[in-house]
Amino acid sequence: MRRPRVWLACGGLTLSLLLGACTPPPKPQTVPALSWQQRQARLQLLNKWTFSGRLAVSVKDEGWQASLDWRQDHRHYLLRILAPLGMGGVELRGDVNGVILTFDGDQPPLHAERAENLLQAMYGWSIPVDQLRYWLVGVPAPGTQASVQLDMANRLLEMKVGPWQVSYQRYGHYSGYELPEKLTIKRPGYRLRLVISEWQI
Repeated sequence: MRRPRVWLACGGLTLSLLLGACTPPPKPQTVPALSWQQRQARLQLLNKWTFSGRLAVSVKDEGWQASLDWRQDHRHYLLRILAPLGMGGVELRGDVNGVILTFDGDQPPLHAERAENLLQAMYGWSIPVDQLRYWLVGVPAPGTQASVQLDMANRLLEMKVGPWQVSYQRYGHYSGYELPEKLTIKRPGYRLRLVISEWQI
C-alpha cells in the first residue's frame, strides 16, 4: 500500500515542476518616459563625456569627411579630427581662456578667444561650438531660444536655433542616458552629418 503514496508524491512533484516551468517569467518593470522638461534638464547637466564617430561636412560646392573624437569635461573640450588616407589631422582644444588649434606636422598652432572666429578665419565657415556641445547630447543650450519638435519618447527630432537646423535620426542607450547616434546640422550653404559609434559617460 506504500507504492501509491510514493507514486502520488512523485506525481505531485512532477506536476509542480511542470507548472513551474509553464509559469511565465515576471514582466520587466517599465521605466516611464521622461517629459521633455525632465529630459532637457538632465541632459543640460551632463557635462563630462566622450564620443567617437565620423563626420561629413559640405560647404557650398566643397565637402570632406573625417573621423572625430570629442572629449568634454565641463567647459574644457578637446576635439581630434583625422582626415582619411593619411591626409593628417587637427586638434582643437578650448576652455574659458580661449582655444588652440594644432596641426599634424610643422605648422605652428593658432590661438583665438573663440573657436568660431578661428574656424571662420581658417576655413571660411564656423559653427557655434559652445552650443554644439549641447546639441550633440540632444538639447538646446541653456538660455537660447529654440523651436523643437519631439518624437513619441519626448526626444528631439528637430530643433531650430537661429539660422541653424538640427535633426536627429537615431538614438542609443548609454549609462542610463538616451543619446544621439546620428544627426545632421545645417544652415544655408553648410551641412554637417555626424554618425557616433560610441559614447562614454
